Order: sequence, then C-alpha cells, then structure tokens
Amino acid sequence: MSVATSVNNRLEQQLLKLQISLAARVVEEELRIRSQNPEYHMDQNLLQDAKEHPSNSNMPPEDAENNQLGIFDRPLPCFGCGIGWFSLLLGFVFLFMWYYATILYFRNYYQRDPRERPGLAANAIAALIFTVAALVAVAVIVL
Repeated sequence: MSVATSVNNRLEQQLLKLQISLAARVVEEELRIRSQNPEYHMDQNLLQDAKEHPSNSNMPPEDAENNQLGIFDRPLPCFGCGIGWFSLLLGFVFLFMWYYATILYFRNYYQRDPRERPGLAANAIAALIFTVAALVAVAVIVL
C-alpha cells in the first residue's frame, strides 16, 4: 500500500507542477497580447483618469430620452391591483367584466400603463376559456 500511495503522491505533485507551469504560460501570453493591444493602453488611461477624479463628485445621470421616470410611481387604480386583475376577480361574479377587460386588452389600453398588461391578458384568457366551455355545454345540451 505504501508504494501505491507514494506513486500517487508523486503523480499528484507532477500534475500540480504541470498545472502551475500551464497557468504561468497563460498569464505570460495574456500579458504579451495586452502589451501589443492599443486598447489596453486606453484602458490604463481611463483608470488613471478615474483615480484623479474622486467618486463622490459624481452626480447621478439624468435620462435624456425618458424625462418621465416617475410616471409609474403612482398606485394602480381599483385598490392598487389594476383594472385587469380587478376585472378578473369581479368576472367570477359578473362574467361580462372579462369581456370588457378583453376589449381593453385588444385596444392596447396597457400602453397607458404597462403594469396593466398581465391582468388584462389574464382576462382575455379567462374569457376565451369561458366562451369555449359555454359553447361545448350548449353543444352537448342541444345535440
């Protein structure tokens, strides 16, 4: 057993030396490529510029394209859950609410507030399922 463990230890040491030499070659090659690449020097210049300017002098940037960043900060209508989800819950009592919300969905009502889209889509699915179920029930009763 001791011969096998000593051979195993020697193999592990040789493997470790091989891995270290391979890692050293990779690092040397990376340094050689970086020294030849002009973008590397530009990155060094940016680092130097960042060191010269303290980080506490930076102001949070304003979004020039979207000047209405807080437009969706207000709560949704209908007790904060939105017209879509409120219509879905109310649709179990008044079925026409599902169809009303489906019409809103297909008329792109969610363009006003994108947070309304999942609730309105759920209403469209509920209206579709109810319509198919009603048609099947009528077909079974009539035929």
